[in-house]
Amino acid sequence: MDLFDAIYTARTMRKLRPDPIAPEVVTKILDAGIRAGSALNNQHWTFLVITDAVQRKALADIFRQGADAVRRVYSDRALPPHVTPAENQSQLDSALYLVDHYHEAPVILIPCLQMFPIEIPGMSEEDTTLYAMRLAGASMYPAIQNIILAARSFGIGTVVTTTHMSFEGQVRRLLGIPDDYLTFAMMPMGYPIEEFRRVTRKPVRKVTFHDRWGEAWRQD
Repeated sequence: MDLFDAIYTARTMRKLRPDPIAPEVVTKILDAGIRAGSALNNQHWTFLVITDAVQRKALADIFRQGADAVRRVYSDRALPPHVTPAENQSQLDSALYLVDHYHEAPVILIPCLQMFPIEIPGMSEEDTTLYAMRLAGASMYPAIQNIILAARSFGIGTVVTTTHMSFEGQVRRLLGIPDDYLTFAMMPMGYPIEEFRRVTRKPVRKVTFHDRWGEAWRQD
């Protein structure tokens, strides 16, 4: 599959069929994930692949505890100019479908990252904390994006969910995650019920400046 075709059609997929994904396909997807860079080349990520039905149901139950928060996010937010009320409602309906059907995804992937203390001479505690957060994101999210694109090449859809983070202790206890690891997402994965379609986004010129903040990028 052409890389740009994958990027332009790797939309969020919340409606997934329960058909199993072959283990060798999951391995190939993860192998693409770990080709991403990581801070200091530590490669200190671990990926939990959950296929057991009992474990998937337990994770879905944890996810559902955040369902009210999901509703509030969509119902109470001030809509950005590029989102219509109908589009917002469609997103909410899709999110609530996932709440009800999370356990049906044949694979739930949980990317985890081992955290370690960072001390930078001359840097304040607050700035060090912010630096550590950015370092962690730089290590984990490129791998997650690789996973999304690799999954797309196999016709597999997924969505990055973070609602579980309000109940992360329950996830830790359920799966035996060590204290020095943080989860960065729960990603239900499966062959989608709906078709992949081209993703629509604001044009580049709306989100890009040239040389200095506020100076327009005019190369559309």
